[in-house]
Amino acid sequence: MAVFGNDSAWQRLKRTFVEGRAVILLSGILLALVPPFLLILLGSWLKLTIRDENAHPVFDSVLRMVQSVTGTSADTAVPRALYGGLAVMALALAFLQAVLGQWYRRAIYRAANRAASTLRRQVHAQVFRLGTQDALGEERSWPREIFLDRIEHIRLGLVHWYRTMPHAVLLLVLLVALALMLNVWLALLTIALALLVVRWDRWLFEQAQRASRRFADQARLAGEYLAETMNLAPLAVGYAMSSSPAGPIAERLRQQEQQSLRADLASAVRTPWYWFVVLGCVVFWLLLVSLSQQASVVNSLIVLLALAGAWFPLMRIRRWRSEQLECLRAAKEVVHFLDREPPVQDLPAAQPLGRLNHQLKFDAVTVVDRHGNKLLDQVSFSIAAGSRTALVASHPRTTRALIELMPRLADPTSGRVLFDEQDLRFATVESARRQTLLVLRDALVFTGSVTENITCGESSFSTDQIHDAAKKSQIIDVVLTLPDNFETIIGKHGHQLNVWQEFRVALARALIRNPSVLVVEEPLVPPPEADQQAVELALQNAAAGRTLILVSRRLPALRSADTVMLFHQGRLVGQGKHAELLQQSDLYRHLNYMWFNPFPDIR
Repeated sequence: MAVFGNDSAWQRLKRTFVEGRAVILLSGILLALVPPFLLILLGSWLKLTIRDENAHPVFDSVLRMVQSVTGTSADTAVPRALYGGLAVMALALAFLQAVLGQWYRRAIYRAANRAASTLRRQVHAQVFRLGTQDALGEERSWPREIFLDRIEHIRLGLVHWYRTMPHAVLLLVLLVALALMLNVWLALLTIALALLVVRWDRWLFEQAQRASRRFADQARLAGEYLAETMNLAPLAVGYAMSSSPAGPIAERLRQQEQQSLRADLASAVRTPWYWFVVLGCVVFWLLLVSLSQQASVVNSLIVLLALAGAWFPLMRIRRWRSEQLECLRAAKEVVHFLDREPPVQDLPAAQPLGRLNHQLKFDAVTVVDRHGNKLLDQVSFSIAAGSRTALVASHPRTTRALIELMPRLADPTSGRVLFDEQDLRFATVESARRQTLLVLRDALVFTGSVTENITCGESSFSTDQIHDAAKKSQIIDVVLTLPDNFETIIGKHGHQLNVWQEFRVALARALIRNPSVLVVEEPLVPPPEADQQAVELALQNAAAGRTLILVSRRLPALRSADTVMLFHQGRLVGQGKHAELLQQSDLYRHLNYMWFNPFPDIR
């Protein structure tokens, strides 16, 4: 698409839009040919009616063609058959234009929607290829905006482009060429007058806008002065003044009224003068046509209609030119996203990871996000296999960075994460994510059945395994009360569960896969009283036979942890039992006060 120049982003996307372009090209060309032929038929009908001898020979050619078909003569007193032939040809062309127009638009929308679907399929696959877009605490919104908004900009851009090229451009060329063929000087005069009207209208608009803004600003200043004088009411009352101490306001009111009136009139004066110039140009055009002895009424009328019709494809081209930058910007974003590589990939020497048997160790780990902010700063600690650990931080991005390092959603900037002395960098990504599973608070359930939410569509799990995972996560009693039990659709567009019920469904999804390390990010809202016992039992079952790491703001979860690790500004500043940290750390006491005090805002 030439309007984009040589931009590589658009050139790359353009190669995926080949399907359907031949149909669009052919129908667009044919559709552009119809209006000029209709105008020529109209000119032939006018020549036949008013016997214009100065009309262009092309109209005679059409009449001779119709005569040969109908077997009539233009000299016949009432050439009804000739009129009928012209009418039939015009109706045939009009029918052809309707059919071609419908075919053309259908082909355009089909091609644009197919291209958008192709891009959305690629973006969808890329999201799953890249994994989480929240790695290291970054925002998740970008892929969603690309999927919904940017590709829609491209789709609309394609629709406008296909309707512009070749149809609008070719139609514009043909109509202008027809006008020039019939009468060069009259066509050039008409174009010049049209340009004069457009330029005059633009100048009037700019002048009116400038004057209107100036007068409106003056009226606003006068109004602000008047409003300011009202603040002097306490002064006037206190000094027993009968009027405003700022003096009479009548003159200021008159000034505001005048400036406001001038602002209104400045914008209103444009329309009368615009139509004055338009009518003047029309009268001038008619005067020149009537004074010219060689001028043809038929030629003049068709020239005028052809150039008037050329206005519509011209506006379509202009509209596309104004929208191409938005489409190009969207294309660049899509290509940039599709070019991204996963943040973590297998190294050539990567080895599969076994179950955690001894400890998970962070050795001088530093993590820096893409903006240069340190999320972790030389963090070192170890978590014993089979233990229950709670992570507490003054900023949520710290805990998110910690838990995303464990299944290799991201790698540390420096330092090592050791899984039984094996550096996770040298473990295969698939095995690392099989051994360490995350239950994240912002990805608990999706729209689908309970079974689909637990199995994620994997057919290898049996019904007994699904039910066993639901029992361990203490969600089976809730599921059995649903209308279709395990086949009930839940999620945003299904049956609504509360967030802690969704949490236990997500926990069942992890438990059925039996990881050796389970990292759980609990919802921020406290569980309802009816769910508290079920949540505790579910976490006890989740901790059996594996290492459990919790990111929680629940007091029972912190009290039951073997170790609570406290982080501040990316550093480990304390660890121990919940009761020990309450005695040792002012920060931990402050966080507990903010989380668990029922009236934290009362001073």
